[in-house]
Amino acid sequence: MTNAKNTQTENPNIYYAIILLAIGLVAYKWFNEIDKTLIINTLIQLGIAILVVLWFVAIIFFYIRGDVLEKRKSKIIAKILIHITNFSIIILFIYRIAHPHIVSIFFIVHGLIALFLFMYYNYNIPKTMVRLRSEYDDRKHNVLVDENELYRFIHTKLDNLSLDELKRKIEYFRNKRYSEQSLSQFRAEFNSKLEELNYKLKKELLESEIYRIKNLKDIEQKELDKIQKEKNEILMDENSKKATKEYNLTHRDENVILSQKLTKEEKTILRRSKHKQVNEYCAYQKKILTVFVRPVMGHSATHTFLVWSVKRLLENFDVTKIEEHETKDADITFIHYNKKYAIEIETGTLLRKERQLKNKAHYLNNKYPNRWFFVVSNRNLQPQYKRYGITTQRNRVSETLQKMLENTHPKTVDVKR
Repeated sequence: MTNAKNTQTENPNIYYAIILLAIGLVAYKWFNEIDKTLIINTLIQLGIAILVVLWFVAIIFFYIRGDVLEKRKSKIIAKILIHITNFSIIILFIYRIAHPHIVSIFFIVHGLIALFLFMYYNYNIPKTMVRLRSEYDDRKHNVLVDENELYRFIHTKLDNLSLDELKRKIEYFRNKRYSEQSLSQFRAEFNSKLEELNYKLKKELLESEIYRIKNLKDIEQKELDKIQKEKNEILMDENSKKATKEYNLTHRDENVILSQKLTKEEKTILRRSKHKQVNEYCAYQKKILTVFVRPVMGHSATHTFLVWSVKRLLENFDVTKIEEHETKDADITFIHYNKKYAIEIETGTLLRKERQLKNKAHYLNNKYPNRWFFVVSNRNLQPQYKRYGITTQRNRVSETLQKMLENTHPKTVDVKR
């Protein structure tokens, strides 16, 4: 039982240590028996091979980043690595020539590559030097040109420049890129001049805008004045036409105008004038007419209308020289077969002046014996005027006139036209 327990508690690492120790003894014996120089050379060659592989991997890596991904620093590093490689190939071939050994195919290939690289650098190095020199001269010339340009700009009098010139200058110097060498001695003055240029440009733009707005305002004012003038001319023309129309309408020879022949505007004009709108019975048409009447000689609108109405009736009879009087004579006179007749229109005003009415009747009887009569505006007036002479109502004027003409000329068959 005791032996079994001891076996179970033994440590297994002892066996691993024994195995490692045995391997170490075998390796030591093998290392002592082989050539150590061969191992060192092999390790050196292996290390060189690894370095070469890593070198070319680095070249490929930086070349891809520089040319494909356009990383500037990577592109420069790739070029440096390539040139170091090329120079290493040439130097190594020179070393091999300096330590002659058996010529092999690899030696010949190495020589051709080194010769090609030597010819390449022999051609490219002078060319590069010329290019670099030219670039240096160009940079120096550009610096001088930029310095002169900066000097002229700094000493430019901005007050003498127009708005367009200021715009061109600000646009030019905003996009212009100067080298540090060019700006070194002019930086503070250049920045100050740029601020002055910006201020001047803003000021000129504001003044230009003010001038534009003012000019636009003047143009609009002139246009407004022109429109106002045209409007006034139109209004004057319209007012003139309106005044002419109103004058012609209110100063017609006829004192009575039929309403049905007038427009709404003409009626308004007549209402504002001395005309009166009335509804009167017409002795000629034998119906009530709506008319505008302009009373004359202090007579009423009814009196003026009846004179007009009777005159129209007389024009339908065989009479001549129909006249209207505004004197002490009869209101209307006319001639029939060389005899003069008269008609007096009455509206009842003379009834209050009996003496004047008698004198009027006496005058007419003496001048037109049996050839005159009264026409009263109201049938209620007929009995009162009958005492002074023949009297008729407005609706019986035609019959009374025809009867008087027939009585004074018995041989006349028809006194109407």
